[in-house]
Amino acid sequence: MTAGTARGISLDRVTALFDPARVPDLVDVSAGYLDLLGRDAPRSRALGQSVMEGRLYPKVYNAWRPVAGRLAAGPRGLFEPKPERARLMRRFDPRVGATVLDIGCGPGNFTTAIADRVGPAGLVVGLDISPTMLGRAVRVGARENIGYVRADAQALPFPEGRFDAVSCFTALFLMPDPFRALDEMVRVLAPGGRLAVLTSCANAVAALRPAERFAASLAGVTIFGRHEITDALRRRGVGGLVQDFAGAAQVVAGAKPISG
Repeated sequence: MTAGTARGISLDRVTALFDPARVPDLVDVSAGYLDLLGRDAPRSRALGQSVMEGRLYPKVYNAWRPVAGRLAAGPRGLFEPKPERARLMRRFDPRVGATVLDIGCGPGNFTTAIADRVGPAGLVVGLDISPTMLGRAVRVGARENIGYVRADAQALPFPEGRFDAVSCFTALFLMPDPFRALDEMVRVLAPGGRLAVLTSCANAVAALRPAERFAASLAGVTIFGRHEITDALRRRGVGGLVQDFAGAAQVVAGAKPISG
Protein backbone atom coordinates (compact mmCIF):
# COMPACT_ATOMS: atom_id res chain seq x y z
CA MET A 1 0.00 0.00 0.00
CA THR A 2 1.38 3.41 -0.92
CA ALA A 3 1.67 6.28 1.57
CA GLY A 4 -0.91 8.23 -0.44
CA THR A 5 -3.41 5.38 -0.22
CA ALA A 6 -2.83 5.06 3.51
CA ARG A 7 -3.46 8.79 3.97
CA GLY A 8 -6.71 8.56 2.05
CA ILE A 9 -8.02 5.67 4.13
CA SER A 10 -7.04 7.24 7.45
CA LEU A 11 -8.48 10.65 6.53
CA ASP A 12 -11.79 9.04 5.62
CA ARG A 13 -11.85 7.35 9.02
CA VAL A 14 -11.07 10.63 10.78
CA THR A 15 -13.73 12.57 8.86
CA ALA A 16 -16.35 10.15 10.21
CA LEU A 17 -15.43 11.24 13.75
CA PHE A 18 -16.16 14.95 13.26
CA ASP A 19 -19.09 16.86 14.67
CA PRO A 20 -20.47 18.60 11.54
CA ALA A 21 -21.48 21.63 13.60
CA ARG A 22 -17.84 22.16 14.63
CA VAL A 23 -16.23 21.75 11.19
CA PRO A 24 -16.08 24.31 8.34
CA ASP A 25 -17.89 23.55 5.10
CA LEU A 26 -14.61 23.41 3.18
CA VAL A 27 -11.71 21.40 4.59
CA ASP A 28 -8.33 21.54 2.84
CA VAL A 29 -6.72 18.12 2.39
CA SER A 30 -4.07 19.11 -0.16
CA ALA A 31 -1.20 18.73 2.32
CA GLY A 32 -2.20 15.21 3.33
CA TYR A 33 -3.96 16.20 6.55
CA LEU A 34 -7.37 17.70 7.30
CA ASP A 35 -6.86 21.44 7.70
CA LEU A 36 -9.78 22.98 9.60
CA LEU A 37 -8.07 26.33 10.20
CA GLY A 38 -7.23 27.43 6.66
CA ARG A 39 -4.20 29.11 5.22
CA ASP A 40 -5.00 32.47 6.80
CA ALA A 41 -5.23 31.23 10.40
CA PRO A 42 -3.49 33.70 12.77
CA ARG A 43 -0.02 32.78 13.95
CA SER A 44 0.83 32.84 17.63
CA ARG A 45 2.81 35.79 18.96
CA ALA A 46 4.19 33.73 21.86
CA LEU A 47 7.82 32.76 21.33
CA GLY A 48 7.41 29.09 22.23
CA GLN A 49 4.45 28.48 19.92
CA SER A 50 5.96 30.58 17.14
CA VAL A 51 9.05 28.38 17.15
CA MET A 52 6.85 25.27 16.91
CA GLU A 53 4.99 26.77 13.95
CA GLY A 54 8.18 27.84 12.14
CA ARG A 55 9.82 26.00 9.25
CA LEU A 56 13.15 25.15 10.92
CA TYR A 57 12.04 23.50 14.18
CA PRO A 58 10.24 20.50 12.65
CA LYS A 59 13.46 19.65 10.75
CA VAL A 60 15.56 19.50 13.94
CA TYR A 61 12.80 18.27 16.28
CA ASN A 62 13.77 14.60 16.26
CA ALA A 63 17.37 15.46 17.18
CA TRP A 64 16.51 18.05 19.83
CA ARG A 65 13.39 16.52 21.42
CA PRO A 66 15.06 13.53 23.15
CA VAL A 67 17.76 15.81 24.57
CA ALA A 68 15.16 18.26 25.88
CA GLY A 69 13.17 15.44 27.44
CA ARG A 70 16.19 14.08 29.26
CA LEU A 71 17.24 17.50 30.49
CA ALA A 72 13.73 18.25 31.75
CA ALA A 73 13.69 14.92 33.60
CA GLY A 74 16.76 15.86 35.60
CA PRO A 75 19.73 13.61 36.47
CA ARG A 76 17.64 10.42 36.22
CA GLY A 77 16.63 11.27 32.68
CA LEU A 78 20.21 11.71 31.50
CA PHE A 79 21.01 8.04 32.09
CA GLU A 80 17.67 6.20 31.82
CA PRO A 81 17.15 4.78 28.30
CA LYS A 82 14.04 6.21 26.62
CA PRO A 83 12.66 7.43 29.97
CA GLU A 84 9.93 9.65 28.57
CA ARG A 85 8.24 7.17 26.26
CA ALA A 86 8.46 4.39 28.85
CA ARG A 87 6.77 6.51 31.52
CA LEU A 88 4.07 7.70 29.15
CA MET A 89 3.14 4.33 27.73
CA ARG A 90 3.11 2.74 31.16
CA ARG A 91 0.61 5.30 32.40
CA PHE A 92 -1.40 5.72 29.19
CA ASP A 93 -1.49 2.14 27.84
CA PRO A 94 -4.18 2.45 25.13
CA ARG A 95 -5.93 -0.84 24.37
CA VAL A 96 -5.86 -2.66 21.05
CA GLY A 97 -8.59 -1.39 18.71
CA ALA A 98 -9.03 1.93 20.55
CA THR A 99 -9.78 5.27 18.92
CA VAL A 100 -7.24 7.72 20.34
CA LEU A 101 -6.76 11.50 20.06
CA ASP A 102 -3.15 12.70 20.35
CA ILE A 103 -3.25 16.47 20.95
CA GLY A 104 -0.22 18.57 20.09
CA CYS A 105 1.16 15.67 18.06
CA GLY A 106 4.00 17.64 16.44
CA PRO A 107 5.78 15.49 13.83
CA GLY A 108 3.98 12.38 15.07
CA ASN A 109 6.59 10.68 17.24
CA PHE A 110 4.19 9.68 20.00
CA THR A 111 1.33 9.31 17.53
CA THR A 112 3.10 6.48 15.74
CA ALA A 113 4.02 4.83 19.05
CA ILE A 114 0.34 4.90 20.07
CA ALA A 115 -0.63 3.53 16.65
CA ASP A 116 1.64 0.55 17.29
CA ARG A 117 -0.29 -0.13 20.51
CA VAL A 118 -3.82 0.13 19.09
CA GLY A 119 -3.04 -1.91 15.98
CA PRO A 120 -4.71 -1.89 12.55
CA ALA A 121 -8.21 -2.08 14.05
CA GLY A 122 -7.58 1.07 16.07
CA LEU A 123 -7.26 4.67 14.93
CA VAL A 124 -5.06 7.49 16.17
CA VAL A 125 -5.89 11.11 15.33
CA GLY A 126 -2.86 13.37 15.56
CA LEU A 127 -3.96 16.97 16.08
CA ASP A 128 -1.75 20.05 15.97
CA ILE A 129 -2.02 23.73 15.10
CA SER A 130 1.31 23.88 13.24
CA PRO A 131 1.20 23.19 9.48
CA THR A 132 4.95 22.62 9.36
CA MET A 133 4.82 20.00 12.12
CA LEU A 134 1.87 18.25 10.48
CA GLY A 135 3.57 18.36 7.11
CA ARG A 136 6.51 16.45 8.52
CA ALA A 137 4.20 14.02 10.33
CA VAL A 138 2.44 13.19 7.07
CA ARG A 139 5.72 12.74 5.19
CA VAL A 140 7.38 10.42 7.69
CA GLY A 141 4.50 8.79 9.56
CA ALA A 142 1.68 7.99 7.12
CA ARG A 143 -0.13 4.83 8.17
CA GLU A 144 -3.52 3.28 7.60
CA ASN A 145 -4.45 3.71 11.28
CA ILE A 146 -3.27 7.36 11.66
CA GLY A 147 -4.94 10.52 10.41
CA TYR A 148 -3.70 14.06 11.04
CA VAL A 149 -5.83 17.15 11.68
CA ARG A 150 -4.93 20.82 11.91
CA ALA A 151 -7.23 22.32 14.50
CA ASP A 152 -7.27 24.28 17.75
CA ALA A 153 -6.98 22.09 20.87
CA GLN A 154 -9.07 24.69 22.70
CA ALA A 155 -12.03 24.08 20.33
CA LEU A 156 -11.90 20.45 19.24
CA PRO A 157 -13.99 19.50 16.17
CA PHE A 158 -15.40 16.33 17.75
CA PRO A 159 -18.60 15.52 19.65
CA GLU A 160 -18.71 14.53 23.32
CA GLY A 161 -17.37 11.11 24.22
CA ARG A 162 -15.91 10.34 20.80
CA PHE A 163 -12.52 8.93 21.90
CA ASP A 164 -11.53 5.89 23.93
CA ALA A 165 -8.36 7.68 25.05
CA VAL A 166 -6.83 11.16 24.82
CA SER A 167 -3.16 12.14 25.15
CA CYS A 168 -1.40 15.49 25.24
CA PHE A 169 2.36 15.15 25.44
CA THR A 170 4.64 18.22 25.67
CA ALA A 171 2.07 20.67 24.29
CA LEU A 172 -0.25 21.87 27.07
CA PHE A 173 2.26 24.37 28.45
CA LEU A 174 2.42 26.11 25.05
CA MET A 175 -1.32 26.75 24.75
CA PRO A 176 -2.75 30.24 25.43
CA ASP A 177 -5.57 28.78 27.56
CA PRO A 178 -4.45 25.34 28.75
CA PHE A 179 -7.41 24.84 31.08
CA ARG A 180 -9.85 25.39 28.26
CA ALA A 181 -7.91 22.70 26.39
CA LEU A 182 -8.33 20.40 29.39
CA ASP A 183 -12.09 21.09 29.26
CA GLU A 184 -12.08 19.96 25.64
CA MET A 185 -10.01 16.84 26.31
CA VAL A 186 -12.42 15.67 28.99
CA ARG A 187 -15.44 16.55 26.84
CA VAL A 188 -14.39 14.35 23.90
CA LEU A 189 -13.24 11.47 26.13
CA ALA A 190 -15.70 8.57 26.39
CA PRO A 191 -16.85 7.37 29.83
CA GLY A 192 -14.26 4.94 31.09
CA GLY A 193 -11.67 6.41 28.71
CA ARG A 194 -8.13 7.20 29.78
CA LEU A 195 -6.40 10.58 29.59
CA ALA A 196 -2.66 11.22 29.90
CA VAL A 197 -0.71 14.50 29.94
CA LEU A 198 3.02 15.18 29.88
CA THR A 199 3.71 18.80 30.71
CA SER A 200 5.81 21.24 32.72
CA CYS A 201 6.11 21.33 36.48
CA ALA A 202 7.54 23.96 38.81
CA ASN A 203 10.98 22.71 39.81
CA ALA A 204 12.76 25.71 41.34
CA VAL A 205 13.07 26.25 45.07
CA ALA A 206 10.37 28.54 46.46
CA ALA A 207 12.55 31.67 46.38
CA LEU A 208 13.30 31.21 42.66
CA ARG A 209 9.81 30.30 41.44
CA PRO A 210 8.74 33.88 40.64
CA ALA A 211 11.79 34.25 38.38
CA GLU A 212 11.08 30.85 36.82
CA ARG A 213 7.49 31.82 36.03
CA PHE A 214 8.52 35.25 34.73
CA ALA A 215 11.04 33.75 32.31
CA ALA A 216 8.43 31.24 31.16
CA SER A 217 5.85 33.98 30.60
CA LEU A 218 8.26 35.85 28.31
CA ALA A 219 8.47 32.73 26.15
CA GLY A 220 4.71 32.16 26.24
CA VAL A 221 5.14 28.99 28.29
CA THR A 222 3.17 27.99 31.39
CA ILE A 223 4.99 26.41 34.32
CA PHE A 224 2.32 24.48 36.22
CA GLY A 225 2.36 24.01 39.97
CA ARG A 226 2.87 20.50 41.31
CA HIS A 227 -0.83 20.02 42.01
CA GLU A 228 -2.32 22.38 39.43
CA ILE A 229 -2.99 19.78 36.73
CA THR A 230 -4.26 17.06 39.07
CA ASP A 231 -6.57 19.53 40.82
CA ALA A 232 -7.88 20.79 37.46
CA LEU A 233 -8.60 17.28 36.19
CA ARG A 234 -10.24 16.27 39.45
CA ARG A 235 -12.58 19.26 39.20
CA ARG A 236 -13.47 18.11 35.68
CA GLY A 237 -14.47 14.68 36.95
CA VAL A 238 -11.37 12.68 36.03
CA GLY A 239 -10.65 10.02 38.63
CA GLY A 240 -7.99 7.45 39.50
CA LEU A 241 -5.30 10.07 38.98
CA VAL A 242 -1.64 9.10 39.10
CA GLN A 243 1.25 11.53 38.84
CA ASP A 244 4.95 11.03 38.17
CA PHE A 245 7.56 13.77 38.59
CA ALA A 246 10.87 13.91 36.76
CA GLY A 247 12.75 17.17 37.16
CA ALA A 248 10.82 19.97 35.47
CA ALA A 249 8.33 17.56 33.89
CA GLN A 250 5.30 15.65 35.13
CA VAL A 251 3.13 12.87 33.77
CA VAL A 252 -0.52 12.86 34.92
CA ALA A 253 -2.97 10.14 33.93
CA GLY A 254 -6.51 9.25 34.94
CA ALA A 255 -9.86 8.02 33.66
CA LYS A 256 -13.30 9.49 33.04
CA PRO A 257 -15.93 7.80 35.23
CA ILE A 258 -18.25 5.38 33.48
CA SER A 259 -21.23 6.94 35.21
CA GLY A 260 -21.98 10.15 37.07
